Amino acid sequence: MTAFDVAHIDRAVDESLAALKVCQASTSLWLKDFPRNSCDLASFVIGHVLLDRDLGDWTYVNGAASPEVIPRSWLGPAGHTWLELRSGPATLFFIDVTVRQFKLFEFAPLSGVGHNSAAGTFVNERKEDPVSRIPIWRTYPVYHAALAEVRATLLAR
Repeated sequence: MTAFDVAHIDRAVDESLAALKVCQASTSLWLKDFPRNSCDLASFVIGHVLLDRDLGDWTYVNGAASPEVIPRSWLGPAGHTWLELRSGPATLFFIDVTVRQFKLFEFAPLSGVGHNSAAGTFVNERKEDPVSRIPIWRTYPVYHAALAEVRATLLAR
């Protein structure tokens, strides 16, 4: 991956987040306390924008933390979602724009080369799918509505 690619990825992430934070879906449960509880939706939208821009078919990674590491909430175990760009088994780059919702990772990088520092914490109930093939049962209608709005906003620029 060249610096040129990383610059395009960073720009796509920044533009996606800016559009996502002002779309109608931003008032939904998944975005109203961004970054808290926003990881699934943000990763879904960003992953699709990256795919739209031919910046790779990223892996949509979701897992849960052990209660000993991050206490359970009323929703259940602390879960988290982020994106990884992979080449075979190797992680080349990660994007985790919501990792700082967890006190344990309040200073963690939001993206970078190699592995996500939070990946080792969210190992339980792990699910991994290419963005292009995320099963419909893993998403909600608001995800698709937000993606449509973000795409329209980005096309209008």
